[in-house]
Amino acid sequence: MRISAFFCGAARSRCASALLCTPATRLAMLLVVLLATGAQADRVLFDFEGPYLYEPGFTVKDHDLISDGQMWHAFYIRGTEGVPGTSSETEFGHATTTDLRNWIIMPPVLDAGPQNWDQSRIWAPDIRPDGPGWSMYYTGVAPDFLQRMGAASSTNLSDWVKSGLNPVAEPDSNLYLWSPDLDNAELSAFRDPFRFEYEGQTHLLNSVLVPDSILAAGRRGAIHHLVDDGAGGWTDVGPLALNNSNSIGAWRELESVQMIETGNRWHLFFTYFGLDGVYWVGNDSLEANWDISSAQKIDDGVGAEITDAGNGDWILTRHGAGMHAVAHPRAGEFFYVLRADTLRFDPGQGPPTVLRNTVFEQQWPDRQGLAFVAAPTFGDNFLERGMDRVGQEGHGYLSSYDLYDGPFGEHGAPGADLGPIATGTIHSAWFSVAPDDSSMTMRVAGPVNPDCLVRIVRRISADGEALITAPLDSTAGSGSNWFVRRDFDLRAWRGYTIRLEVEDLSELTWIGLDDVRIFSSNPPHTATPKAARRGSGRLEPNRPNPFNPRTELRFSLDKEAECYIELFDLRGRRVARLDAGHRQPGQHTLLLDASELSSGTYLVRLLTDGAAADHRKISLVR
Repeated sequence: MRISAFFCGAARSRCASALLCTPATRLAMLLVVLLATGAQADRVLFDFEGPYLYEPGFTVKDHDLISDGQMWHAFYIRGTEGVPGTSSETEFGHATTTDLRNWIIMPPVLDAGPQNWDQSRIWAPDIRPDGPGWSMYYTGVAPDFLQRMGAASSTNLSDWVKSGLNPVAEPDSNLYLWSPDLDNAELSAFRDPFRFEYEGQTHLLNSVLVPDSILAAGRRGAIHHLVDDGAGGWTDVGPLALNNSNSIGAWRELESVQMIETGNRWHLFFTYFGLDGVYWVGNDSLEANWDISSAQKIDDGVGAEITDAGNGDWILTRHGAGMHAVAHPRAGEFFYVLRADTLRFDPGQGPPTVLRNTVFEQQWPDRQGLAFVAAPTFGDNFLERGMDRVGQEGHGYLSSYDLYDGPFGEHGAPGADLGPIATGTIHSAWFSVAPDDSSMTMRVAGPVNPDCLVRIVRRISADGEALITAPLDSTAGSGSNWFVRRDFDLRAWRGYTIRLEVEDLSELTWIGLDDVRIFSSNPPHTATPKAARRGSGRLEPNRPNPFNPRTELRFSLDKEAECYIELFDLRGRRVARLDAGHRQPGQHTLLLDASELSSGTYLVRLLTDGAAADHRKISLVR
């Protein structure tokens, strides 16, 4: 996956010394610096990546998000996709990013075992700065499912060492439903640690159960509360809160607890065991009674983390699931991803507001029709329909065919599609071609059709005036489902204000776009900064048109070239390829005999020296 040179502010962060970096971490930091300083020849203009962390083949579950002052780090439960239950959750994954959209998957950082107390599973890492390095608290699960708290330390966020004092905490079996002697050890809950500082002391919250004979289940969810004793141990100060939500189920554990103090108010976030949703309840004091029954659901997802963005806002990250479609090789199996959005606290007494990530909407503000209603598409949606991965970059791309915008999206499910019938347009924001910009590359897909195009348009009018534009260039799809690169020469457009306009005006075909980049030096794989895959010829009107069954195809060349003419039907299938041979500059003709084709409209495409130069519609009428 790529990384981009966008940077979100530090959160609960500290700058890590260069002495603390492993080679892998140093390499990731170097890539960020090179992108941020423009040392590389290209910059990503539009990548269509959503605010997701997704590691195909593995689950991304309960996590912690921290910053080292240069990049974000996510540590998460990394199970194996498709393995039922939680039995494969035996290690923590690690990924880094600068923009919470483009992630680098790093090697896993911690394994279960070898001691019995955490031999079965490890869950829910909680990481904080600690002196010159970092400390982690996590849940260890024994083979009998008994849960305890463990600790580990690191100097570089990549190499972790478990504490020799593990397990470092467990609940009092006289007060809580927790004991190795329970007939059902699965009820011995003590998980999801969260640490925070208050009045000079470290507080530790966990999910637990308390016995309760009033409830039919015989148990009630609670939030366990420990305070450091100043001597390296913990003091139990009694439950912070009891689950009194009878309508939802007071027996449910209160999982993934987060406690945030901001604006002279305390905010408690949690998830009910077995239910989807991030819940919030506020209070004026940490020690006051917490009325869990008054909690409000603020968003979908599980295992939320609330992280200070350093700019007045907060970041909400949580994981969610999707199910692979029936045509996928892993049909019916769940995949889990992490999503990041903005959380804004209410200055009064109300709940915080979740502001969905709007990078795509800012980059592509003008959308008309239905064709791009679910843009950008998430994941390998072609693969969900039983087709091969089609050459897109990352986990997001633009497509007028697809109808799935991710596990937290508003449209579709894995594999869902609009088909070719939907039509519409989408325009990018305006951007300037810099004086040293030389070329622009993009990946396009879809059948070749002049009604399905990516168009480059120049703005002629000044700001505040009625919009006047002029087309500069365009490209149709690749001729197949595969995303294929197209190159454009920017040198003649330096200083222009331009945008991309993607249009699908056909009910028979579709258009796809991904990975738009601008190069400030020679484009890759070419010796000079020219549009190497753009031909130089032009198609003239054929005679006659309409025709039956023969017509004279006419074209002109600015320079000598090897020429081919291809014929496509409006479903994007190539039905003919004519070798026009080596031609000199000037006007040329070629006879097309369509005796074996049925009536209809066809697309003629001229290729010169192997590159698409021009296209035009023709009509066969019998």
